[in-house]
Amino acid sequence: MEIRQKQLLDLKLYVENVEAEVTMILQSLQWDRKSLLEKGSMVSCKFDNNHRVPTERKEEHEKQCLLRHLGYSKEDVLLPDPSDITSNTVTFGKYDIQEILNAASHTDPLFRKGSGCDGFEPLTLARLQTVYSADERRAIYDAVVKAAPSCHDLADLALPSSSEGEGTKPSGAKSRLEVLAELRDMKRRRTKYRVAAKTRNYSDVLRDVIRTQVLVYLYI
Repeated sequence: MEIRQKQLLDLKLYVENVEAEVTMILQSLQWDRKSLLEKGSMVSCKFDNNHRVPTERKEEHEKQCLLRHLGYSKEDVLLPDPSDITSNTVTFGKYDIQEILNAASHTDPLFRKGSGCDGFEPLTLARLQTVYSADERRAIYDAVVKAAPSCHDLADLALPSSSEGEGTKPSGAKSRLEVLAELRDMKRRRTKYRVAAKTRNYSDVLRDVIRTQVLVYLYI
């Protein structure tokens, strides 16, 4: 009996010492014990009912949980979103892509189809190449290029007019066809009559790199 009482006393002293140390740590950090013990409101994850997360972390948790539910891991590199959502961007939905692929398969008897996508669209390059065949990726690319002219910025193609240097005012904004025709005529002129080409900016270089890389991926 005395041994039991001694063990109980030792345990009580140990708890008191730990309690004192915890109190000192909380005071040094200026933390309130009551606020730490209070539990915030918890909600269930819509992708897994067994997951209970704080309300303020619900959106971030569900985003990560959805990726795991779709079979992605933390090591997977996701395809990037448009850098500027306000810019002119060609966007195709799931049904738009399906119509593009159906039209391409009807016009080409040798068109090769991929495994298809029943749920979410691929979020990584590796899965994109698995879901869509090279022919399908080419068809999607051609559809994007076909829809892109309405998004072109003609300011990048504009050339300094020779009449402007003579003091005459420009007649107004030129159409895309007129700008392209002017570029064609410029290439035909002799070197000494050519107007200095516009300096390529960083966006132009990136655009060419992305276009070249997309063409490489299409034939992988």
